[in-house]
Amino acid sequence: FIHNLSPDHVSTINGSYWSLGLEFQLYMLFPLLFEAARRWGVVPVILFVLIAELSFRLWMENSLGQGLATYDFVLPKSVFGRWLDFACGMGAAVFVAARRADGMSSTCRWAAAIVTVTALSSAFGMTYHGSASFAIIDVLWSFGFAALACWAACETTLIHKALSWRRLTAIGVMSYSLYLVHQPLMEASCAWIRRFFRPGSAFVVALGASGPIILIAAVF
Repeated sequence: FIHNLSPDHVSTINGSYWSLGLEFQLYMLFPLLFEAARRWGVVPVILFVLIAELSFRLWMENSLGQGLATYDFVLPKSVFGRWLDFACGMGAAVFVAARRADGMSSTCRWAAAIVTVTALSSAFGMTYHGSASFAIIDVLWSFGFAALACWAACETTLIHKALSWRRLTAIGVMSYSLYLVHQPLMEASCAWIRRFFRPGSAFVVALGASGPIILIAAVF
């Protein structure tokens, strides 16, 4: 779980596995964040992590400039470059648990909905147009998905019903397996397809190959 600390090794096991090292390192930080939240509260901890992550990310962007792309999965997406995701997830869990017994008020539901739509749409728009720092965009993703978790936890909302759709949850059950195996399977199938098909038809065949890949992931 340290392969994501080196640009030479971060993608050599399986390209998608860069995040497994990140997850392991976030779990090592979890007791520290938990104890800090217990002592000083969840909101101050999230604000501290927000300031620390932005300072780290913006300093890197200003220092490395275009050269930062070489270290994308090593520095910007390192444990200190993405720990706001984790802290916001902790905050969402505390928020939902505290309101589970009495139900979520309409004010909380509306606030969660507004933060979700505003943050995620802004992050998507900035990413699409390339109009902002990725440090800012990733902060918006963090807050947007944490707010979505809070909003969707309210069982009376349409978003809860939509995300509880049986076919969608069936995909969710096997989504991590798909994450673990999809890249080597895609690379192997594409290498075979390129050998026997021209570019135009190869694209269509590659789309067809996604079916078996999903079935293999489901079995896995």
